Amino acid sequence: MIKEPGSLGGERYRTVDEARIVELLALDGWAGELRDDRGHAARLAARAALERCVATGLGFTAGEGGGRRFDPVEAVNHLAWIGLARGDPTWRAHCVATERARAWEAHGGAPAGDADAPPPPPATLGARAYEVTIRRTFSLAGRSPGQPLRLRLPVPIEDAALDQLQVEALTPPDLAVETEIATARLDARLNAPDAAEVTLGVRARFVARPSVGAPAAPLAPGEAELYTRPSEGLIKLSPRIRDLADGLAGPRATPKAAIARFWAFMLDELTAGAIHYDRLAPAAPLDTLLDGGWYDCQAGSALMAALCRARGIPARLVTGYLLHEMSPAFHTWLEAWTEDEGWRPYDLWCWDLSAGGREAGWRDHFFGRLDHRMVVERPPRLFGGAGQVRLPPAWRMLTAPTADGTRVTFEDVDTGALAWREDIVVKRLGA
Repeated sequence: MIKEPGSLGGERYRTVDEARIVELLALDGWAGELRDDRGHAARLAARAALERCVATGLGFTAGEGGGRRFDPVEAVNHLAWIGLARGDPTWRAHCVATERARAWEAHGGAPAGDADAPPPPPATLGARAYEVTIRRTFSLAGRSPGQPLRLRLPVPIEDAALDQLQVEALTPPDLAVETEIATARLDARLNAPDAAEVTLGVRARFVARPSVGAPAAPLAPGEAELYTRPSEGLIKLSPRIRDLADGLAGPRATPKAAIARFWAFMLDELTAGAIHYDRLAPAAPLDTLLDGGWYDCQAGSALMAALCRARGIPARLVTGYLLHEMSPAFHTWLEAWTEDEGWRPYDLWCWDLSAGGREAGWRDHFFGRLDHRMVVERPPRLFGGAGQVRLPPAWRMLTAPTADGTRVTFEDVDTGALAWREDIVVKRLGA
């Protein structure tokens, strides 16, 4: 049974003004209209969806001047909840449809009248050239003018699914910045200007291919131990996680069968949406996730990776970007390794695509295979971050459409202070 999302937050988190919530919902459910000169209608529809959420119990607080303030986690999850638990058609008709349009984009768009059918398998996609521009604006709060800084931006990782990489640093013309490009990151060294913020960027050109696995090869020395470690970031193997993995897999399941059962559990028993990371118990964050019943792409991938590791199956998180011109997105999935198939990707985005796991044609579209992606992190060996700027203990992420892409903002839950934000633009090159 899907859990009501109101239990995930509370008054502390209801501090985001209504206009930003409308932008968030518009991007989630009406991204195509925003790109098709129907932005006004899309925002009206998103505002109407917000009113339906309020009418069905979405909490808010009164802001200055009588305006309403919301928790973005509650708002996003509540729209899915009233669709699945109350039969409201908005989430299925718009949010799920938007996700499917994103998945179809790599294939040139869905045929007329066939948008609800899954696209051809990712293996049918050929190589395609992309240009991705990321401009990251860092808060300089607490930094004195002239203070030496090291700031970091993501850079694509070259592998079988991405090559011919060219990277260009984008720096302010009036600011002395030294840049160094390495695997998975661009480091920028500068002295803090007399300003509240500084914006740096990276432009990457590359050729992407679908990730469909490769002939199995032995793991490099130490990798089996590295990717089955019981503790790595969110991946923490508590007794509860070990028991769950054993219960789901059974005593004699092969690694492939165990992965399939973990996948079914994630799609059938939990709900994809948004979470508050500061509410996860540091010692056993995935236990908290199970209690709440909701996961986002990063935490859900960490849970599935932990289930794999609990059964001795090497697994790791992968962070990157969805290469969608309509609405590019920061995203996380996982990879698991078996002796007969090597490393394979698994993306829980399928929960959204399959309308909460309920529509079979989409459930396994990204099970063991992916479309074009831009990978920037494979922790613990390849990991970037943002340099000297750190997230506060309680933070939130807000997304919004821009004229030609997506803006992702990370800020303090309690003060609203900016940590950093990034503007992402994706362009497909050539035919």
